[in-house]
Amino acid sequence: MKGNRFFEQFDYHELLGILENHGILSFYHQRASELQVSLFVDPYGIHGINHARRVLMLALILSFLNGLGQKDKDILVLAALYHDIGRTHNGRCTVHGEHSYKKMVKLNLVPAMEPHELILLKYIIENHCIEDDRAFKNAEQFHTDRHRAIELLKLLKDADNLDRVRLGDLDVRYLRTPYARQLVTVAEMLFQEISQVEEDTCNKVLEFSGDRFCSRCGGIHIRNAQEAMQVAEAFGIGLVLDTCYCEECGCARVGDAIKILYQKIMETPDNPLGARARAIDEIRLRRAKYYN
Repeated sequence: MKGNRFFEQFDYHELLGILENHGILSFYHQRASELQVSLFVDPYGIHGINHARRVLMLALILSFLNGLGQKDKDILVLAALYHDIGRTHNGRCTVHGEHSYKKMVKLNLVPAMEPHELILLKYIIENHCIEDDRAFKNAEQFHTDRHRAIELLKLLKDADNLDRVRLGDLDVRYLRTPYARQLVTVAEMLFQEISQVEEDTCNKVLEFSGDRFCSRCGGIHIRNAQEAMQVAEAFGIGLVLDTCYCEECGCARVGDAIKILYQKIMETPDNPLGARARAIDEIRLRRAKYYN
């Protein structure tokens, strides 16, 4: 990361307190809940649902710090939510903005808006992935308030670029707005916290087994069967735990049921653990091998 220490940074927790007092955090949770993994080709990739959540939060912070009016804020929020849903891969791409807007229209994700606001939304989504000089020049083709359009585009681009902290290649000198340059630390903390939610969920699934593997057969002791059922239920997966007993050592185990659970998670695309289930399963198998 380059240049971030040249700019005074906002205190993350102090800023969150201010945002909470203004109702922005609750508004964030409300709008973030609209995101569905089915919108993304790679929902848990670098441009997936968690990236969209962080860009939404950063866009809300920037709109607050820059004193945006309600209409401009609404446009920026929609753009932040859906700016990458048109992606077909995670590489460099200058056309996915156009595809994202078309997908929004096709899926009825664009609410009723004034015609000139609709043009602004279309402009900033389509041009967020285009280099600045060309993107700013493109504003002339949209027959809208050029200054307003470019300022909104800068905010979306900065919210998007701030989340490059997840890639480790953010250069603050290329951020376009003064407040964005002071949000690097906030972006880093958001990346850690929003990623940690996913990590905590995965750890919760691993709590089925604890460290209580059968030393001979690798089966999972039955004491956690109820926990497994409860967590599976929380993820909307119906699971009947048929317990069995190891013929060699006689310990109760639910190894087969856990395998069924992971299989069902992997087969459920809308499940928040879907993309990581295979990795979790590998961890479980390694742990079972260790205790075997």
